[in-house]
Amino acid sequence: MLKNQSFTPTPGSISITKPAADPLDSQSIRDRKARAEAALRRGEFDLAENLLKQENIELDALVENLRIYQAELEIQNAELREAQAISEQALARFSLLFSHLPLAELVIDRTGLILDANTKAATLFALRQTRMRQYFFRRLIEPMAESELARALVQADEVGSSQIDRLNFIAADGGYFPGELHLARLPNEAGEKHQFVCAIIDLSERVQADARIAALAAVVEHSNDIIVVKDLDLRVVATNMAFVRASGHNEVADLLGKTDAEIFNMSPEQEPVRSYMVDERQAQSLPPGEFILREEPVIQSDGKIVYVLTRKYPIHDADGRLIGTGNISVDISTRKHAEELERFSAFQAGIAEMSTSVLHNVGNAITTVIHDAASIGQASLDMLRVADLLDTNAARAAAELACSGVGAGPLAVLLERQTVIQREAARAIRNLGEDALREPSRRLGVSVQHIAEIIRIQQSAALPNRQDSRFSLSQAIQSALEMQGDAFGKRGIKVKLSLDPAVEFVSLSHNLMLQALVNGIRNSIEAIDERGQIESVQGSLRISAEALGDDRLRITLEDNGIGFDAEAHAKLFRFGYTTKPRGSGFGLPSVAVFAQEAGGQVSLHSDGPGKGAILLLELPLHGKSNPAEAGAA
Repeated sequence: MLKNQSFTPTPGSISITKPAADPLDSQSIRDRKARAEAALRRGEFDLAENLLKQENIELDALVENLRIYQAELEIQNAELREAQAISEQALARFSLLFSHLPLAELVIDRTGLILDANTKAATLFALRQTRMRQYFFRRLIEPMAESELARALVQADEVGSSQIDRLNFIAADGGYFPGELHLARLPNEAGEKHQFVCAIIDLSERVQADARIAALAAVVEHSNDIIVVKDLDLRVVATNMAFVRASGHNEVADLLGKTDAEIFNMSPEQEPVRSYMVDERQAQSLPPGEFILREEPVIQSDGKIVYVLTRKYPIHDADGRLIGTGNISVDISTRKHAEELERFSAFQAGIAEMSTSVLHNVGNAITTVIHDAASIGQASLDMLRVADLLDTNAARAAAELACSGVGAGPLAVLLERQTVIQREAARAIRNLGEDALREPSRRLGVSVQHIAEIIRIQQSAALPNRQDSRFSLSQAIQSALEMQGDAFGKRGIKVKLSLDPAVEFVSLSHNLMLQALVNGIRNSIEAIDERGQIESVQGSLRISAEALGDDRLRITLEDNGIGFDAEAHAKLFRFGYTTKPRGSGFGLPSVAVFAQEAGGQVSLHSDGPGKGAILLLELPLHGKSNPAEAGAA
């Protein structure tokens, strides 16, 4: 390269030839520039110096090389200006970006002295640009974190970057706010100390959002309401312990990724699972903000049915895409039972009033029959007395005829025939009174008295009396069996009774207990009948009562009737529901109502169709309405 120095040729050492005329046309300039670019590409930056080192220098060649060298300098100068412009533009863009970043950005040196800050950082920490180099970064964080900052600076100096995930910064108002710190080492000239750019991410909103989410999660987790989120395939992606308990599982993980059919171990076509899934699909088609409201039964692991009011709604992401459905279910069993109790109580009151009227009329008719039977019995006795009188008169007439000495004349024959007629009449009247009237009237009286006793029990049970009283449980069971008439004998049903002496006497509503027993027994008889229409079976009914601790009892009615499946089980205690052609749907609900009113519970179990059923009625030994009498018991 030709350096800026003086040059004095030595005489005799260099001969200089006078140059020819220099053409300065544009074509020559372009050619010279092309040769300069080619030389630069070859890395030949010293054409002029190499030429001056030659002993014989041609002035034309020297001038030409100098011009090529000039062209090289001009090209390099143009490239430098372009590079400088690009650098200035990049610096301007970086400065603009640095200044307007939504993150707080600082430039510090190795000691932590703040060299520069963008607008966000200056505002956040109340930094004044005129006094920027008077601030140290460690003054912007809580004192106990200074050692952690020092370690992060050492790491950034050694490896180029570091970060602190959580750091408490001091805001302009003197309060603390949580933040995330990122440090990056900046390029520097050789020998200069490193500088660092610090990016501070304010985590206040994120922390607050996390706190809100945590609080909401805690509310969801501890809520007694069932809360479920499902994906588009109706599989659970999130839920709470209320659903875990209701479905009979142990933890939330047991439900994740499963459908309702898998959770309740039922076919997707079985109720109530089928209705669950149909409603979920319908909820997916709803626009944002709309929902489906359903009253649904939930079969718990112990077979108990609870009713929930469920709101089902679609869930969309931030872009409006459907990603699943949400369910919130509130237990309305108490309200549902109260409504059914009110409806059933009104029904029972009407039935009781009608039954009382019917039984009263039947009782009147039975009373008449009893009176007529007694009259017939009295008439038979009168007829027997007439027969006795005829026999007595016939004997007297025969004796008088023998003593009269009439002999064998017509008068004697007439008197003898009269005596025979009287004796024959007495025999006929006696037979009529004994066989046709007296014994049938006695049997009729006994039968009618039995019917009258059943009607008396029915009339007592039909009265709307919920007052507790002390009575014999075994006698109540026997009365309930007697009220079935000869239903057991006609069907050949064998009845087995087992009563714990500890529960012989109870203090409950006698009428409601009797109604519950009658309905339970009648349900078993009908179930045995229904199975008998399908297959030949010896009907059996086992009734037992046992103590559960000191203050409760359990009555069990176990039959070998038709049984039921899980779908029917979900509806058996629903008012008006029945599986029988002539059923009313009032029997089992009335048992459930009685159990609820008495402070007990009822459940019905079956292993499936054709496998019988077990009715379990758990009650307190002493009811709530008569504590004094209950204590005496």
